[in-house]
Amino acid sequence: GLFLNSAFGAMPSQVGTPLAANYLNSAAFPIFPVASPGLFVRVRPTESFYSQLGLYWGTPGLDERNNYGFDWASQSSPELGLFWESGFSYQLADRPAATRLGMSYHTGPMDDYAGSLQGSPDSNRPDSPDFYLVQDWAVCVDAEGNPKLGGFARVGVTPHQDLHIVTLYADAGLNWFGPIASRPNDVAGAAVSHTGFGHDFRTSVPGGPADSETTVELTYKAQVTPWFALQGDAQILFNPARNPDSGTRETALLLGLRGEVSF
Repeated sequence: GLFLNSAFGAMPSQVGTPLAANYLNSAAFPIFPVASPGLFVRVRPTESFYSQLGLYWGTPGLDERNNYGFDWASQSSPELGLFWESGFSYQLADRPAATRLGMSYHTGPMDDYAGSLQGSPDSNRPDSPDFYLVQDWAVCVDAEGNPKLGGFARVGVTPHQDLHIVTLYADAGLNWFGPIASRPNDVAGAAVSHTGFGHDFRTSVPGGPADSETTVELTYKAQVTPWFALQGDAQILFNPARNPDSGTRETALLLGLRGEVSF
């Protein structure tokens, strides 16, 4: 949650592919809030293990202006979206650690990019589950057992290379809590993400993305007061989308400063 690049949020391998063109290419798993009926169940048989399942109306419509309430019912088909995740917490080298395994699945059709290359632009077929793994570990703790240096790594994959825009995603990073002794509530972070695009998707889009895109992010969040934080951020994007002016892929540098008010 510390990092600002959107790839460090919902993994692109899980949410980065829309439904088929005849479904208006609406998001299979929207990352914006929608009013949609669903069922969520979570069980925790022990303190160290949990498993949860979410089943939702899978086509809530496009993210359009004035699409409030339950307007999705008039513009969508009755598909379903499913998420499942199980997690286990334990001690690794006498440090707190947690491992999570999950999957997402959508019953709606996806565009078959391989079929499109063969002259069938409307070709689509059902998806298969997409899997992800998340690892967290307190690399270093203080005398009270609180994390001083926390590490994370995530990977998401899809078995259908011809249906997905993103077929592989991976990231890893470190959070340093209280890097300055006199400022125990500050956090510094460094992370890298790698997004691999599907071969069939890239081939079907003239001037589309490169094989992959890599992002490195460095950030520092200063807790100025109990209710106000200031966060400086630097991101380097390697091999992003093609620059339409020059026709080349150019490494991009992004610098930002964000204020956060808690109330």
